[in-house]
Amino acid sequence: MKFALAITFLAANCSASQPPWLDPTLPTDQRVSSLMDELTLAETISQLGTDSPAIGRLSVPAYSWWSEGAHGVAWGGKATVFPALVGVASSFNADSVYEMGRVIGKEGRAKHNDARAQNQNGDTGDFQGLDFFAPNVNIVRDVRWGRGQETFGEDPVLTSILAKSLIMGMQSKENTDRPMVYATSKHFFAYNFESDFADGGHDPQARLSANVNVTNADLLQTYLPAFRATTNTSDGGAYSVMCSYNSVNGIPACAHPALKNTLRSEFDFDGYVVSDCGAIGWMGFDPDSGWGHNYTNDDAESSAAGILAGVDLCCGSEYLDSLQDALDRGLVTEGQLRISMKRLLTHRIKVGLLDPVESDPFANINSADDIDTAESRRLARLIATESMVLLKNEGDILPLNGDKLKKIAVLGPNAARKDVLLSNYPGCTSGPGAEPSEECELITALEGIQKGFDGEVVYEMGVDIDTNRTDGFATAIDLATSADVAIIVAGLITCQETGDQCQEAEAFDRTKIDLPGRQEQFVEALVATGVPVILVLLSGATVSVTNVVGEGGVKGLIQGWYPGEEGGNAIADIIFGRANPSGRLSETIFQSLDDLPEYLSLGMSEGKGRTHRYFSGESLYSFGYGLTYSRREYSELQVQKKEGEGEVRISAKLEQTSGMDGEEVVQLYVQYLGNEAEVAPLRELKNFTRIALTSEGGKVAVEFVLGMEELWLVGKGEDELRLLEGEYKFSLGGVGPGSQGKFVNEGDANLQILEEVLTI
Repeated sequence: MKFALAITFLAANCSASQPPWLDPTLPTDQRVSSLMDELTLAETISQLGTDSPAIGRLSVPAYSWWSEGAHGVAWGGKATVFPALVGVASSFNADSVYEMGRVIGKEGRAKHNDARAQNQNGDTGDFQGLDFFAPNVNIVRDVRWGRGQETFGEDPVLTSILAKSLIMGMQSKENTDRPMVYATSKHFFAYNFESDFADGGHDPQARLSANVNVTNADLLQTYLPAFRATTNTSDGGAYSVMCSYNSVNGIPACAHPALKNTLRSEFDFDGYVVSDCGAIGWMGFDPDSGWGHNYTNDDAESSAAGILAGVDLCCGSEYLDSLQDALDRGLVTEGQLRISMKRLLTHRIKVGLLDPVESDPFANINSADDIDTAESRRLARLIATESMVLLKNEGDILPLNGDKLKKIAVLGPNAARKDVLLSNYPGCTSGPGAEPSEECELITALEGIQKGFDGEVVYEMGVDIDTNRTDGFATAIDLATSADVAIIVAGLITCQETGDQCQEAEAFDRTKIDLPGRQEQFVEALVATGVPVILVLLSGATVSVTNVVGEGGVKGLIQGWYPGEEGGNAIADIIFGRANPSGRLSETIFQSLDDLPEYLSLGMSEGKGRTHRYFSGESLYSFGYGLTYSRREYSELQVQKKEGEGEVRISAKLEQTSGMDGEEVVQLYVQYLGNEAEVAPLRELKNFTRIALTSEGGKVAVEFVLGMEELWLVGKGEDELRLLEGEYKFSLGGVGPGSQGKFVNEGDANLQILEEVLTI
């Protein structure tokens, strides 16, 4: 049932005598100026933290700025839970990601409306606001990073396109004058690890003290492009940016000149900047923990540094506790505080936080009608299905023909766990570290397979995620040998910093990249039975399974990520052929730890190189790789530079020759072959699209247009991006150029790549 929000004190003030800042008919600037004229200095300082108290005399309600929405509205109970973003990225589907953003925005607005309705004074508390500290647009330069699951993976272009789509969906105005919610591009900038364990250290929070030295080439070509793409507020970018814990080239990110010189001046960001929680305080040094950058001497200096750099909102208490001291010592001026105050008030008024309820076009959105609807669950299932990556299909064992099978054995530590469906910052929980709510319907892999198969399904966990127990092996082997096929669901587990068998999380990086515990031996034992084995990996980062996927190993391999509330159904859709797999890897799967450079270094070309863009070795499975149940053929590649138009047009024809109907992910890559670059990637994804195909559809035209600025690189000894003269190789196909992985058959028709060199 739709309902109007309870009339709050804001509505009561809606009269001819109401103050101008509460009048929705007045221009925003006028409303902001009138309210700022009334604020005392103490009241101004009180509003510069993420828990902004009410100002009763001015009818300004309390507001908590901190909400989370990494893959659905988090920490507020029931919500639609989509796959982890690293999995969403494997869909290569900007349209689906936009719709996902719209669902997050609407559900966030619903929970906010409910909170306002329950508080007569209009106050909202933790995780009830309209400001979402998501998405994470950092680049995964090393798969050991515990927060890589929150990101769109390792590629700057894939991240840029999909993150902007998500942000635009979250901030969609839905034919009104205001965004549904506000999104935040985080963490600015070059934030890429939590601990130093992977390099033999002992600091679980190395991020709080770390200084990363990054070259201009790596900043401009890898770590900053996603922020450039997602922070132009006049072009659909996020209204908020979060600065990170680390220092960059000796300066804490939340005091860095790049916040003004790069973010605002170059990227045209016109929103507010919020610190990561506690980051202002960590500019100093805490002798008890040993954490901090030792950049400032106390919180007053740290707070002043944040304000002067352009950090408007402090997640933490540092501004509230120390800005008056900073003012008294002449470290900052009241005028500088008012710059931040104006940005924050402008935001609150534009999103409708000071408007009477009856003028709110979203007033009827509520949890009873608009949370985890049948439509949003269908979208979650679609995205989970599109995110599944088929990596091996020996003898076309997949899809399984249910009519020819009598019994399936479902085995493994992640087959029946509900928490493995969730990434960190999940929905369907009441707060950080809480267990999934019973009011949420979370479909496990076991449940999805049971619903999708009419025959007998038997189950045994068989092995833990990370212990050395093997006492479940025998039962699992007995079940497998009695079945026609065994499906093992293995991988990792995440948590909110700490949790049962947790393998990757915020403040928790991996030190290894293979399957933890005895999972690999478990798979090997089941393969040895001779029963066909299909391995489904559920994880937030890619896992090396080199020893079980070669000749004589598992017959089928699916990377399923943390797949969200409909994950089990999506797995069954792929396994039983109700959907044609179309996902492509958003992260490289490496053969072993030996492929990875020193963990704490951010240099992209160090060692064998990082990510598919710089890695010179042979991966187990490469970024962009994925199989389907169809055969497709590319032809008629043309690469043309349009003189006077400043662009390159790349076109080809695509045809499905056999197999199931489905969608092809067409990928365009470029490699600069000249010698003028400071450090040129070995290949760069430049664009992609999804195209629906049928065996009767004939040839379909594919075209991409690249502006010359999309080819820019940093020249040798230079500090800026520019177009370098020389030859460029353009590659187009359903996967990326070069080796697809150690055990991938390069003669497979699905791995066809068309290439042409153009001189520019």
